[in-house]
Amino acid sequence: MSKLEVLITSGGTISKIDDVRHIGNFSKGTTGALIAEEFLRNNAVVHYVYGSGAKRPFRKDLELNLEKSFDKEIERIKEVKEEFDNYKSNLHEYSIETFDDYYGTVKDILTKKPIDVAVLAAAVSDYGAKQAEGKISSDMDTMQLELYKNPKIISLVKEWKPDVFQVGFKLLSGVKIEELIDIAYQHGIKNHSNLTVANTVVEGNFNKRAIVLITPEKGLIPVSASDLASKLVDVVAQRFSRQHYKTQLSVDSGYLKKFEGQISQFRKNVQKLWNLNLFEPYFNNSDMHFGFLAQRLSEGGFLITSRGSNKKEMPLEDIVYVPKVDFANRELYVKYVNSPGKKASLNANTAARIFEELPETNLIVHSHISLGIENKTKTDYSPGTKEDEEEVIKYLGNGKKIAELANHGIIALGSELDEIVNLLDIEPAYRNFPEFYDLIYKRFQDSPEFLELVTKVTDSNENILEMAAGTGDVSKQLFDKGYKNISIADKNSGMLTEAHKKLQRYVKTYITSFEDMNIERKFDSIIIRQAINYLMDYEGLVNGFKNIYEHLNAGGKLIFNAPNYVQNKEYDDRPLQKYEFDGYDVQVKEMNLLEGKILTHTQNCILIKKDGSEIKKVYDLNRFGLFTQQEFESALKEAGFRDTEFLGKGLIEYKPESKTLYCVAKK
Repeated sequence: MSKLEVLITSGGTISKIDDVRHIGNFSKGTTGALIAEEFLRNNAVVHYVYGSGAKRPFRKDLELNLEKSFDKEIERIKEVKEEFDNYKSNLHEYSIETFDDYYGTVKDILTKKPIDVAVLAAAVSDYGAKQAEGKISSDMDTMQLELYKNPKIISLVKEWKPDVFQVGFKLLSGVKIEELIDIAYQHGIKNHSNLTVANTVVEGNFNKRAIVLITPEKGLIPVSASDLASKLVDVVAQRFSRQHYKTQLSVDSGYLKKFEGQISQFRKNVQKLWNLNLFEPYFNNSDMHFGFLAQRLSEGGFLITSRGSNKKEMPLEDIVYVPKVDFANRELYVKYVNSPGKKASLNANTAARIFEELPETNLIVHSHISLGIENKTKTDYSPGTKEDEEEVIKYLGNGKKIAELANHGIIALGSELDEIVNLLDIEPAYRNFPEFYDLIYKRFQDSPEFLELVTKVTDSNENILEMAAGTGDVSKQLFDKGYKNISIADKNSGMLTEAHKKLQRYVKTYITSFEDMNIERKFDSIIIRQAINYLMDYEGLVNGFKNIYEHLNAGGKLIFNAPNYVQNKEYDDRPLQKYEFDGYDVQVKEMNLLEGKILTHTQNCILIKKDGSEIKKVYDLNRFGLFTQQEFESALKEAGFRDTEFLGKGLIEYKPESKTLYCVAKK
């Protein structure tokens, strides 16, 4: 393969006011020079466009530090000179001053040179001034300048060089990382960038920047300033490709009638996946959503959601038909409803390859969520390329029906939709991200009512078991209130490990569940916060209560809270929630899907460390059985409890319309 040819712009541009004055910015081109050096070390040919006074590759290290040993400095400079000599034949430099210089030079290089990658790191003047003739008098007390807006070069690059891999930069100051990501991502989408370097200046200090690399799929890669050049070159090397698929588009609305029944089922499937919180919007309030659904057609070919499709509404024009894929020549044949038509999802070639090699697969779902599963691709290739297709297919088949995609979500397969949904039904946050559990469920832990009830009906010397304890949040609060004899139980050892960290004391722990409860001792009280509904049906509820009953001393108490099922009640989705906790900014999109008396609760979360050093996506899916107060009371009596008391929200008298109920049942 030929060497990569890279255009890098660096430093700033100036706008002349008169013959001796100009306005400009503070950019010295440090980042651009470091990126150029790193590309050169990776055997690329670099075309380096730099503003007046900007740093140039390797030159900064050729400066003699007179405060250090002269002999050592000479030896160091010799080594730098030798390195520069190794790469100088691959370095072509272009000096510019003004915006017009920059515009003309960049256009000339892109249209006349075989550029593969354009890294637009220069701080280009947004506004220019009309230059006065001669020198403006310095005797004036005030001077007014009229500035005009310069064109955005980044918006023209793909016009000049459509196939170039474009790296754009977006610098803000003093904003939260979540705002930086949203603004920078939209900037990248608007300008068709293949990668965006998002920066925000922290506390007004440019050297304390938070930096995130953002892919078009909104993959987020936090990076330090010192590692930016090397990480950027690595990501470009992964994602640059000369093996993109091309799309052959044709208008043919006839398939809507031909496949009417299958399209109807397709839309129902998309709607269910939407209700499971699997299709994230491109940005806040966008009606374009990430991910795709592909469905094999009985007559051959497949349906797939289009790029930027609206998964919430799923209009017919956002469903395209792919009758044929030419893998050898990397061509997708796509039929669409209206002109101008929409292309198939950028991942359509990968979907086609899966259908080709795994004939038992009828449906493919791709979602930008993280489940923390072990079957994970190694490399983050660009979607729509042969490299990405080859990477993904390695992790599917031979019994593997779901894979995590590096920095890009998950892909799941099945013969029908329920099979795919069951692959997601693994309580991922609970099983795979116990260290983040408190972060994403903090708002549920803030309610004081359950703790208030426990302290009201128990004594601090009682022998208490917190069942389904998770990270031990309730137990910690009880210890803080002077309770002395608490044990905790959960079916996940990872959650109990987090509980031990939180409690910071020896606590007896048991790995067990409601269904398999077999502890060698009995307790005065067993407490369960927001977890009894993991018993999914009435029979399971009775058996769970029986197990609890057997682990209580005579006169012992079961204390729990739960949602109160009311027929025809709506379980509305909640708006995007944002809060700060434990050094993180947390965003949570919460959705509910009610099917009969089974509630599927999902959370799509993004956790961002305030300094930008860590960004984590966590998806969680939980299923709950819903019960009325009468069902709870009946099941408790079947299990042997002799006395039950129910309260409503606020620990006041229970009413049938109460959203939440609290229960104290005595043995």
